[in-house]
Amino acid sequence: RAPSPFEVVDVAWSLGKLNLKDPKLVSSITDYFVLKHTKFGGQALSSLAWGMAKTRMGEEKFIEAMMIEIQSKAPRMKARELAMTAWALATWRHPDSQAAMRSIAGETLKKFKDLEPQGV
Repeated sequence: RAPSPFEVVDVAWSLGKLNLKDPKLVSSITDYFVLKHTKFGGQALSSLAWGMAKTRMGEEKFIEAMMIEIQSKAPRMKARELAMTAWALATWRHPDSQAAMRSIAGETLKKFKDLEPQGV
């Protein structure tokens, strides 16, 4: 059976939390995301971005797909999800992240009152 997006996110988050750098596992995660990115909601997207950014790993095709999904889903993401995703983008320092960061910034301004202290 193929893993669900949440199972993949749990593995990615765990890699980031433990600061594990396993290129083969990261490649499997990023390949899965590239194929199934539309199935990831805001929470899964932000947690996956956080985990991969924390490892400082991720292939170009994954980061490009992530940028597209962030821009597409930012209006439906919660304030905390936006904050986590902004941190991930800032950590990646990808040259093409400006459009995604603008989407996050615009939505964060709309939802600023909903941010918890940790999200600020």
